[in-house]
Amino acid sequence: MFWILINCFGISVCIWVYYKWTRVKRYWAEKGVPHLTPHPILGSLSFLQRENPGVWMRKIYENHKHPYLGVWWFWRPALIVNSPDIARNVLVKDFPVFRDRFLSSGKTDPIGGLNLFTTNDPLWSWIRRRLAPIFTASKLRALQNLFDTKSKELIQRINNEKDKTKINLKIVFTDFTTDIIGIASFGIASDSTLTGEGPMRTVTHGFMNFDLYRGLCWSNIEVSEDVIVAQAAAFVLGGFDTSGSSLTMAIYELAFHPQIQDKLYKEIKQEVDDGTGILNVTKLAEATYLNCVIKETLRKFSPMGWLDRVALNDYRVDENLIISAGTPVYINAIGMQYDPELFPEPERFIPERFLPENKMDIKSFTYMPFGDGPRNCIGQRFAVL
Repeated sequence: MFWILINCFGISVCIWVYYKWTRVKRYWAEKGVPHLTPHPILGSLSFLQRENPGVWMRKIYENHKHPYLGVWWFWRPALIVNSPDIARNVLVKDFPVFRDRFLSSGKTDPIGGLNLFTTNDPLWSWIRRRLAPIFTASKLRALQNLFDTKSKELIQRINNEKDKTKINLKIVFTDFTTDIIGIASFGIASDSTLTGEGPMRTVTHGFMNFDLYRGLCWSNIEVSEDVIVAQAAAFVLGGFDTSGSSLTMAIYELAFHPQIQDKLYKEIKQEVDDGTGILNVTKLAEATYLNCVIKETLRKFSPMGWLDRVALNDYRVDENLIISAGTPVYINAIGMQYDPELFPEPERFIPERFLPENKMDIKSFTYMPFGDGPRNCIGQRFAVL
């Protein structure tokens, strides 16, 4: 009798799973939405461990010429948006519906789950209001001496290593950005720009290495302390690697385009360098071609190729589609930034596309390396400096 009950239970579970899966895989088809064919376990996530998510997003954009595409994160339906007009609605016009992000570190990581990048309302609004004054123009200009010192140390580091067969630029630049963020944010002195070592560099080296244990334990400290620690961690994690990677790729592109390098050098010598050996941050911000080089680097090598949001209630995407509350929505920014109709010859490094006279050629909400709308990157100006 016992085994009969076990068998009946097993059959019932199998029937329920099959019925559930049948409903899941028909979800987007029943709404008339173009969609990928889901894997029975992973949904649309079968590319994981095989392909970079940013590359996958580009392929989605190139292979599916639709304003949006239905996918599944395991069995959860999600929507990828390839349209700048819908992106504007999600990120700005209808922001109250999309205040929250779907990305989360989970309940087992209270520190990761409470930082500005991943937390949701009402805590997100509270944190954002209190962190915004940190990034005012006057406070950023006050970092002039720090930028000067660390830039000189960076040059010294490169000179010290120039006889090596190879220099790992990513390591050198993340040593540099770690020092700047550590001193600017926490007042922690560090010489990792020169030596590759320091207290903050030990921390960021840990961030660069995947650890299965990370995020699997609970914290016993008070929530208020959790929030403070979470923002500190976000400042470091969100800045040192993204800025270091952008510097690396900018140098990489300049090395292959000496004519662009020469043009940039001449602009800095003529418009920024006053003979003191100090590059004034205010003048740098006004250097037209320098900013074009930065923007083109971020177009080709965006720190994050998509922007995720989650619908707080049922939402009409267009006249053909209403998505349910709780549906994750992903703006395919990297796909649009490689669209040849929006950015001709997207594989080429062409800073001139961002010159003031070409500004009107760039459609709104097709270039978003720092996000857009009220939840854009709070440290954008700091990162560019």
